[in-house]
Formats: sequence, C-alpha cells, structure tokens
Amino acid sequence: MKPTAAIYARVSSDSQENNFSTASQIEACERYAQQHGLEVIGVFSDVASGSTIERPQLERLRDLVRQREITALVVYSSDRLTRNVAQGYLLRDDLKRYGVALHYVTRGQSQDSAEGNLFEVIDSAFAEYERLKIAERLERGRKRKVQEGKLIGCGPSPYGYRWTGDARTPRLILHSEEADIVKLIFKWYTNDGLSLKGIAQRLNTLGVSAPMGLLWYQSTVAIIVRNPVYTGVYHHWRKSGNSVIVEDSVEALISSAAFSEAQRKLSTNKGVRAKRFYLLSGRARTERSKLWGWLQKTGKYEYRCYKESESRGFRPLRVKAPILDDATWQGLVRMLTPEAVRVGLERLKQEQAGAVQERVHQVETLLRERANVEARHKKMVAAYQADAISIEDLRESKERTQFALASIDNELDQLKHADGTMFTDEDEQAMLALVENVHTQLDHVSDEDKAHIVAALDVQVMIISSKKNALAFRCDTLIGSFGCDAAFDKHNLTVSYNILYYSERDQKY
Repeated sequence: MKPTAAIYARVSSDSQENNFSTASQIEACERYAQQHGLEVIGVFSDVASGSTIERPQLERLRDLVRQREITALVVYSSDRLTRNVAQGYLLRDDLKRYGVALHYVTRGQSQDSAEGNLFEVIDSAFAEYERLKIAERLERGRKRKVQEGKLIGCGPSPYGYRWTGDARTPRLILHSEEADIVKLIFKWYTNDGLSLKGIAQRLNTLGVSAPMGLLWYQSTVAIIVRNPVYTGVYHHWRKSGNSVIVEDSVEALISSAAFSEAQRKLSTNKGVRAKRFYLLSGRARTERSKLWGWLQKTGKYEYRCYKESESRGFRPLRVKAPILDDATWQGLVRMLTPEAVRVGLERLKQEQAGAVQERVHQVETLLRERANVEARHKKMVAAYQADAISIEDLRESKERTQFALASIDNELDQLKHADGTMFTDEDEQAMLALVENVHTQLDHVSDEDKAHIVAALDVQVMIISSKKNALAFRCDTLIGSFGCDAAFDKHNLTVSYNILYYSERDQKY
C-alpha cells in the first residue's frame, strides 16, 4: 500500500494565481509524488502571504495532519510553506509529532538531523530576509515618491476622479460628470441645509449612479464629504494615522472654506441616535457574508449584508429580524437547562485546557529551537577563532542568527499575548444563575440580559433559507446546536417553530 500524501501550494497574490503559478506548483508536486510512490489524497492551496500562518487551506491541511490521515506532505519549496523562521519551526514540529514526512520538490525529503535542521534554518532565514528586503524596498520607494510630491496609485480612485498613467507615474484626473455631483453634494450640505440622508435620497430619486454602481446611502455621502482630496490635497495613508500630504497634486473641486464648513457641520450634527435592538447583528451569516441589522424605509427591521446589492449581480438575502431573533431566543431558552449548561461548560473547559497545552508545547518548541540557533552560532564563532571559516562566513552566520532569533521572539510574544481565557467555577455559577433567572422570568427578560447570554455562549447563526413566509437556520453555541424551521404569515402574527437539537456528532438528542 502506497504512503498517503497531501500537496500544498501557495502564491502571494491573485495576479500570480492568474499566471498559473499555483497550477504549476501542484503539477510539479504531483509529478514528484508519482516518482516517489506517494498516493495523493488531498490538494490544498492558498493565495496569501508567506509571513502569516493563518491561512484557510493550511488550517485544513493541519487538521488532516492531526487526524493522522497522511504520512507525507509535498510542497514545491520551503518558502511556499512559510517565509517565517519561527512559524517554520512550529509547522515542522507539528508534522514530526504526527509522523508526517516533509518533501520538497526542489531538494527532496527533509532530513531530521542536525545538518537537515541547519539547512532548514538557513533556508527559512533567507526566505524571510528576502521578504523583508522586498517590503523595505517597496516602502522606501513609495515614501521617496511621496516626498518628491508624486502620487502613488493605490486602490480605487476617489469618486469624481480617475487614475490614469502607468504604475510609475499615476495621476488623478477629473471625471466631469462625477465631479459635478461632488460639487452639488457639498452645495446641498453646506448651503441648502440638506442632511446626508436627504442628499442620498435626492441622488437616488434623480437616478444618479453611486460609486461601485450601488444605491446612494447616508454613509456613501459621508465618505465624500469627509475626503479632503476635493480641495486639491491628496493624503497618503490617511486612514493609518500617519498621513502624508501631497499639495496641489489633483484639481480642486471645492474651496478649503467649503470643506471646513462641511466638517464643522458634521461635527455639530454628530450625536447618539437611539437604535433598535438586534439580538444577532454580526452573529448571523449566509455562506457569503455576515448579516447586520437594517431598518427599511417602511419601518420594518431586517438582517442583511450591507455590501450586497442587486446592482452587483445578485439579489441580497433579507431576513426578518423579529422572526430570527425570537426563533433563536426560543431555541436558546429550551436548550438552556442547568444540566445542559453544566455539560456544555465542562466540554468547553476541556477544549480550553487542550488549547493551553498546545500553546505550552509551541512555546517549548520555540525556546528549544532558540537555544539551538544560539548554539549553532557559537560553533561558528569557535570555528572562526580556529581559522576554520572566514570573517564573511561569520558575518553571514550572525545575520542569519539575528533574523532567526527575531522571528522566534516575535512568535513567542504573540503566543504570550494569545487569548488564554478559561471558564472558572465562578463563571459557571454566574451562568447558571443567569439561566435560572431567565426561566423564572421568561416574560420579563431584558434585552441586555438576552445580549449577555448570546455573547457568553458565542451564538452563531447560519441562514439556510429565507423565503416570504418561511425561514430555516442553524444555531451553534458553546454548549450545543439546534436547527429551526419557522413559518409565519405576512403580518408575522402566526408563527410556528420546529426546533431540532443536535449533539456534538449532529445526532438528535
């Protein structure tokens, strides 16, 4: 029987993916696996930076490793797996713990020996060094261009302008029709007394196309009113807080005085508005996106995605907020018995303890590798003192060592500050008391208490379907899950819920 293997490929950008870099990596890995008698049972690929370990397909691959489904992993080269020294240690340690051999198309199977480990460190250090140097050169080039009073073409153009020119000499030129709309927006806001919402409604009534082809909303108008580019001043990195101004870089559409008046009015009108209570805003989602509370012009409350619009090629899913909130709450109340809470919290404690143990193991691995890196450099110093290597070799070793130690220390710092929250006995008693209070005062539970329970249980709702008179969804919490089919009439008066509870293995209780 052939050893089972998985293939992993990575590219840093969509442009690389379009150039079939992913496909060429996978093809080379498949050829390597065939030549070395490996049976490929899974192929994983990410479009992501090699400096981060948080990649969706890499996480799926690591789950496969922990389940001992494979005995070998094939990647094209070490930098496709990671460009970070410390993360390389953790990934290779995971593979070693679960008996998975690591193969590189470029140089064969990774050897678990002193020489092999040294080669891995050198390879990872060079990959990280290359990544940092590329980033440093790009950043230095951008800053130099800005200091010279030049623009950097980055992201979509501001409404009213268009990027033109090539990547080296980008320029913002006026889009005449949109520029006229910008002038009208500022006039209506500063001179005619229209509100941001009123301006959005007027633009929609006039049939004016909004940015990205969407409808105009209050927030869309606010983005324009707050942007200083319309005074002829372009701000690089404005949102980062480290803004760099390029004066007279674009043609002005309004005066500085008009812009200042708009900012004064924004500040004056800024206030706290009473909001409708949404139990699940940001906790409900479809397969595409999260759903948030939404107030219709008719006064109806819904959940929907702010980014979805018919003008973008699909019909946005709408969920009646009162129905979803009530159905979810009814399901939670039925599930929240003292015994279910105790069992669920005990399982959660075990999971949290396992996560803590895993972090401890990762810290021990990194500390061990840190000591190995320092020991290897000391040997290089001794070799130099014995005239066995040149000063250039020693300098190269020192540079690699510094990169490796910095990478390890950074990863250790992240592990140190990782969320280590544990449910205590006091937390359990507080939750049980809250649950008991809910059951004794079902008709008088405040929105605040409901929100507290939803947050404490980390409630997540997946919408399966939402129709005119029916709604189906699944609700997952820290202590259990349930599915619900809700039926209602057009006035939301006659509502029936069919709630099915699940165990950890999705079996009915």
